[in-house]
Amino acid sequence: MRIAVIGTGYVGLVSGACFADMGNKVVCVDCDAQKVALLHQGEIPIHEPGLDKIVARALRDYLILMYYLHCCILVGVITLWLVG
Repeated sequence: MRIAVIGTGYVGLVSGACFADMGNKVVCVDCDAQKVALLHQGEIPIHEPGLDKIVARALRDYLILMYYLHCCILVGVITLWLVG
């Protein structure tokens, strides 16, 4: 399944990474380009045990991180708006 997740905070990043880890194609988007760049480098801005390993594994095959909202919405069959 293709899932778009808007927001890469505690809920969005964890949800997106877990959906991707289960084999779903996931695009996570955030309006903060610096945060997205840090995530691509493996730096997780939130504390969640084991999340760094899940994100790293998911980025290899199923998880895409970006900061272009319109691309994210076009990709997803399901779009989740998970921002605070």
